[in-house]
Amino acid sequence: MTEQVIITVLVKRGEGKIFEEDNCLIVHTNVLPKNNMANRDIIEQVSEYFHVRKDQVKIISGFKSKKKTLKIL
Repeated sequence: MTEQVIITVLVKRGEGKIFEEDNCLIVHTNVLPKNNMANRDIIEQVSEYFHVRKDQVKIISGFKSKKKTLKIL
């Protein structure tokens, strides 16, 4: 059985950088939240950060919020 990790992500405007702070992952993006493009950018950044494929990162809550919960498979 594979291990799953649930993380909290806080999205902020800015150049694509990502770091951990207070048990939360801070993800910066300049992509506008239209047509789900910002969420796709966040998934891409988180997948690179954890060295997993993009299809292994799922948003499980907060689709339209700056605070999201992600599951990493």
